[in-house]
Amino acid sequence: MKKKWLIALLIPLLFGCEKPLSIAPAIILIESTTIEVLDKVEIQVDEYADRNGKRISPENIKWTIEDLGGNTVKNDFPDSTSIFWAPENSGEYVIRVEVAYENDEISSAFKKVTAFEGIGSFKKKMAGHWKGTGTRIHDNRSWGIDVFIDSTGHYYGTADFHSFDPYCEQGVFNVGRMDYYTNWAQDSCGVPFEVPCAIIELLEVIDNVGSGIIWIPWIQINNGVMEPHHCNDLFVVEDLTLSPDRQELYFEFNLFPEFRYQEWDRKFELTRQ
Repeated sequence: MKKKWLIALLIPLLFGCEKPLSIAPAIILIESTTIEVLDKVEIQVDEYADRNGKRISPENIKWTIEDLGGNTVKNDFPDSTSIFWAPENSGEYVIRVEVAYENDEISSAFKKVTAFEGIGSFKKKMAGHWKGTGTRIHDNRSWGIDVFIDSTGHYYGTADFHSFDPYCEQGVFNVGRMDYYTNWAQDSCGVPFEVPCAIIELLEVIDNVGSGIIWIPWIQINNGVMEPHHCNDLFVVEDLTLSPDRQELYFEFNLFPEFRYQEWDRKFELTRQ
């Protein structure tokens, strides 16, 4: 009888004494909870599990990024303790992670972050090939525009504009790859070459709308020959707005505040090509 009791006591010791996992709460680690749109940020999870002091590695790690409405923004991350994410748009997001161990035991965590539209990200989004129209306020006159803008704000292209300068050809003036603010806005020939200092310089982005100054090239005419002269910043750029799908670009030019006499002087409505 004693042997039977002894066997009965040994069975659970041999087959049923496995201790459960000891799992520490997962923690999401990120340098800052405020990041700029398009900036690549590293996100890590600090996790730990053991049994009897022996480290147990996770079987799966699943990352998900949601908006505040619970909609999934991105979830195609690698099964890893460290991922990289570059938010496409400004707003508040929730980063979630589930760390799965053996026997479907899970440790989860979440963290809120805010992505803001900065000057750098706005310029990156604005870069590209654009076509559309410019309009000036005093005669409501419009003209065609075909412009390239790079990620530094440098611009060049062509514009259809009737010039009244006696040194210029009459009628529509259209020169390939010329600097173009002159033909957007001024009654002159334009500059039939790319001018490096022609730049839309953003100084501020608030609520996804940019503002700053425009560096425009001027020309001088010697014996009827156009020569590059210099760039200055006579005009400001206001209400620079990208549509949510980044296919429409709108902005206004105006004189600096001490000379301003109207809401806007020239406005531009462009579509990405």
